[in-house]
Amino acid sequence: MKKLAHLCYDRRWFVLGAWVVLLVGLTFISMAVAGKYRTDFELPGSESQEALDLLEERGVADRTGISTQIVHRSEDGFDAPAVKARMEQFYAQIQDEIEGVSISSPFDPANDFQVGEDGKIAYAELNLGDREQEEYVEDGERILEMHEEIDVEGLQVELGGDIFATFSEPNSEAFGLIAAAIILLIAFRSLLAMGLPIATALFGVGCGAAVIGFLTNVLAVPEFTPLIATLIGIGVGIDYALLIVTRYRQGLHDGLNPRESIALAVDTSGRAVVFAGITVMISLMGMFLMNLDFMRSVAVAAVAAVLFTMAASITLLPAFLGFVGQNIDKPSLRNLIGFPARVFKPGFSILQRGIALVVTVVFFWVFIIAGVIFLVKKAFGRAGSETEEAKVEDYRQSFWYKWSRVIQDKPWPALIISAGILIALAIPVFSMRLGFSDAGNRQTTDTTRRAYDLLEQAFGPGFNGPVIVLVDGGDSPPPSADLDELGSALESTEGVAQVSPAIELEDSNLALINVFPTTSPQDEATTDLVHRLRNDTLPPVRSESGLTILTTGLPPAVVDFSDYTAERLPLFIGAVLLLSFILLLVVFHSVVVPIKAVIMNLLSIGAAFGATIIVFQWGFGDSLLGVGKEGPIEAWGPMFIFAIVFGLSMDYEVFLLTRVREEYDRNGGDNGRAVADGLAATGRVISAAALIMVCVFGAFILGDDRSIKMVGFTLAAAIAIDATLVRLILVPSAMELMGRWNWWAPQWLVDRLPTIRVDNVEPEALPAGVE
Repeated sequence: MKKLAHLCYDRRWFVLGAWVVLLVGLTFISMAVAGKYRTDFELPGSESQEALDLLEERGVADRTGISTQIVHRSEDGFDAPAVKARMEQFYAQIQDEIEGVSISSPFDPANDFQVGEDGKIAYAELNLGDREQEEYVEDGERILEMHEEIDVEGLQVELGGDIFATFSEPNSEAFGLIAAAIILLIAFRSLLAMGLPIATALFGVGCGAAVIGFLTNVLAVPEFTPLIATLIGIGVGIDYALLIVTRYRQGLHDGLNPRESIALAVDTSGRAVVFAGITVMISLMGMFLMNLDFMRSVAVAAVAAVLFTMAASITLLPAFLGFVGQNIDKPSLRNLIGFPARVFKPGFSILQRGIALVVTVVFFWVFIIAGVIFLVKKAFGRAGSETEEAKVEDYRQSFWYKWSRVIQDKPWPALIISAGILIALAIPVFSMRLGFSDAGNRQTTDTTRRAYDLLEQAFGPGFNGPVIVLVDGGDSPPPSADLDELGSALESTEGVAQVSPAIELEDSNLALINVFPTTSPQDEATTDLVHRLRNDTLPPVRSESGLTILTTGLPPAVVDFSDYTAERLPLFIGAVLLLSFILLLVVFHSVVVPIKAVIMNLLSIGAAFGATIIVFQWGFGDSLLGVGKEGPIEAWGPMFIFAIVFGLSMDYEVFLLTRVREEYDRNGGDNGRAVADGLAATGRVISAAALIMVCVFGAFILGDDRSIKMVGFTLAAAIAIDATLVRLILVPSAMELMGRWNWWAPQWLVDRLPTIRVDNVEPEALPAGVE
């Protein structure tokens, strides 16, 4: 690592130029070859997916495409002359302007079931057929524009279906970067030290985002993938650069020159960064065990972002530090903007000037942020030369030194209180109920939410999520007698409010029956109904008639996906924990360290999920976040969030443990002093990094979509809990109590383990004389 640091320092122009070329080249190539984003939630082997595949196989295209509703309400009656004329005009306009749509009108006497009992609410079924995702979006926007033109007094018209949903997506990246700039400025008291981690993270994230364009040609990449990868990349990129810059500044303060300080930072903190990055990537790649296409693409994209940011931290950042040199602690804006100006003086090549110009343009907005918050520096003063005695005194007066001694003096209360809080927060996890959000969880300002409420008001809570029963007659249409018998069996099932007449699908030998539950799609009773239909109602009918009968629709699809993820989640979690255990075992040559890390990471993640269940599933405090209403936890959420949070929490574990181990080796095996000094040395870095991550992920909460809010809340809560209760209280108190047992492992195992040192002992790591 020292050789790499010296190379990047000595050849800093070459390293910077290589990264600029890499970023620009990947971006342009990605733009040229990028395919289309698509979300593929298919679950092969499930009953609901088998039914959809059968519909498509038999060529019933109008049953496999997206169906939506046009709901209207009028106090004068759904078919009042003015209302009927305007609605029929609206239907005709849609059919004229959008190709391949079919509309089932409530004004057709054959569709009287599309009219509510009070005669004031009715809906038209709008089917857009099978088309590309971009076409669905474009058609939805055009229909929304037509919808806005409706202006009839006393007529309320709403559109039901996801393609009509409107979300205000917060600019999470911008919020995260602004927060990072402010936090880093306060933590470092230097504009240069603030800008370098952000600049490094942007290079890594830019390269990682470009890779996503390539992935669209080989994987089904959801549209939200770039956002997820970018936010993860920004978070870990700033974390990693923050750790290295902190160690670099410490080296300068201890009297080392810039070249030696960079070598020290990369050889110590850089090793921790590489190890932490590998751990994050292992955690993310664990999503492959879920065997879901959209999870694989998200995992690969996030891994690419982490990989590039990790590489930038140990190569590009040392080059940046080489340009900065001793000026790292100077908060003057002149140092920040003077670099490009100096490069344009005689003696620099055209290539060097070009690279400087590109860097200046790319990071101009960073300079603007620095200028806006420049006055903050006045509160902190300027770093200057200090005597060794002054350094020791300042160190002892720091909050983190004092906090480390508090934990050292009272480890039992710290352990009991922090563990108790975590366990209490984690208890709700045992009542977690998986499912999916729907229009009923959206804001009432959204037309799809208002359509949902109107349909529920007119037709009952189960209308928004019917169970579709598909009957396959084989070589001939299903016999009417068997369909009647099936209908009677469905009607007599507990939890069924209504059963529609069987609809025979032409030229397919298929028939379709809609079963409307008495409860809403997200209600636990609806899930029970799906299981009741599959396990009790349908098997006797199948055996008696010999027909193939399948269930699909929203509730069965949710049940299938939730059951699938619940079954595979233990395998996924177990594999990630095992790999992380092995990695920590190899690095620290201790059995206790990885066991403790696994247990405490599970506690922090469990506490974060518990808080999420309290807010999103139980509804406590949901109004403060604008959640809409309580409901199940997104079925894909636990595996997705676990992969991210476990990886990031291992970052903080590695940052702390490597420093503790370094101090342990440096002071001759004094565990108590090593734990306290390791905590004192890393407390500020971990806290600043965690605060940045909380701000980045917390920006998700500002949007309208409930599932995105849930992800943001859980990630922010997990990072906050992990960096405070776990990393700064629970871990050091436990390590203080275990003493030398922290580093115990059977000798026969140690002899067989490879030696991979993440830490590196340096006598100047802390001010001399600190006890």
